[in-house]
Amino acid sequence: MYANYLKVTVLVASLMFVTGFISLVVLSTTKVLPAQKGLNFEQVTCRVTHSEISCEKSNCSDSVPKEGHDSETSRCLKVYVICGDDQFINKNRKQIGHLLRKDVNHLNDKCSYKVAPNISNSDPDSNRKNLEELQLRKGKPGSTFNYYRNPKAPDEVVYENHSKEEYKHVVLQSVLWPVALIALSILILIGAMCFWPTRREYRRIP
Repeated sequence: MYANYLKVTVLVASLMFVTGFISLVVLSTTKVLPAQKGLNFEQVTCRVTHSEISCEKSNCSDSVPKEGHDSETSRCLKVYVICGDDQFINKNRKQIGHLLRKDVNHLNDKCSYKVAPNISNSDPDSNRKNLEELQLRKGKPGSTFNYYRNPKAPDEVVYENHSKEEYKHVVLQSVLWPVALIALSILILIGAMCFWPTRREYRRIP
């Protein structure tokens, strides 16, 4: 009975270790690494060079609307900017610039802004109208805004960036509980290994 109890304990501890390790890898990839990258972003002045309403995945004209859905809902706004001081911006004003993105968690996005379609509105052009209004406010060529840029990768420009304290909090929360789970599983395994031979020697006593 005691041996079976130890086997179950070792099995549970092993599962805890595997769960903690997988969670640590996943959270490090999805939370910790973007947060660490966000710490390096610096505020900089950017000028809009070009903007366009496009589709996130494909050409809007090629999309075939399904029943109950409209191709307009897949549209989004792309904004291209050049960042730096006035001299650098004026020198490179003829270049298209870099695609503006939301934050460090959306650096692989192909769009800058997305507008959620209004389900209660039956007008199929409502999403495009919202994007056109957004384009006038955020995508007018020549407009200047304060955005955030990665100095190590100038093509990574975002318009939302959290504070360093918040990023540190994300890193702490993402690492703390997986590491605690791994440490607890190791302690349980060590305890089981210590008690197992003691019990076996006890059984040999006549």
